[in-house]
Amino acid sequence: IFKDVKVATRYVKSILVSGEHVFTGDYCNLVQQWLLATGELQAQFKGHKAGVISMAMAGNVLVAGGGDGHVLLFDQSKEEEVVDGIRVLEAVESVYKASGFVCSLEICEDRLLVPDRDEHKVASLRLFSHTNDLVPENIRDVRIYKCSMPVWQATSAGKDFVLALCRDFTVKKFASGSRQLLMTIKVTPLHQEAKNPYVFKVQGDRCYVGYLNSGEIAAFSLQDGKRQEAKGFLGHRG
Repeated sequence: IFKDVKVATRYVKSILVSGEHVFTGDYCNLVQQWLLATGELQAQFKGHKAGVISMAMAGNVLVAGGGDGHVLLFDQSKEEEVVDGIRVLEAVESVYKASGFVCSLEICEDRLLVPDRDEHKVASLRLFSHTNDLVPENIRDVRIYKCSMPVWQATSAGKDFVLALCRDFTVKKFASGSRQLLMTIKVTPLHQEAKNPYVFKVQGDRCYVGYLNSGEIAAFSLQDGKRQEAKGFLGHRG
């Protein structure tokens, strides 16, 4: 262990590494910024009324999703308060209000992807203009991808596709521009004790899915939907 740093008094639910810094989101309703080399607390981002579950960053902009469904935007280029040597930033705005936990956030080029769990959809918001300025709320373009099922996570596969991990053990693949549903991939686990699909990552032409109550990680092709590893990746005990 290089360094052991206590970063919260309650659960840490999200972590994001950017350059020399690591950002943590916790159940104290805070995002906190730490210096990787020393573990020094450098900044706190305030505004959430529930635990912080997901984060994404582009340039000076940090977005954080909470257990209350709010996605808050912080702009590090704005003036800030300094308390005991620690920068304190307040949210600039709430850019989206989801129904249920916001389990993932992703910024892809100029857009923000938000899974709206209980509304059974994924929202894609245009955050940035062609000059990388924030788009004003009143002219912010929003695209909706309808999933007909609670959505845990959303991510992109390049700029052409949007993927949604759904509670019914499926991944839905949409064309990002037309919003057409192109494919539904069954991501059924091998082990009966597995509950909701919850962890979701895309690498190349594969997606990887982890499940609650199971140590299984399964891999599926984004081209034909077929399972890629017969036994999955095993080892975790929960």
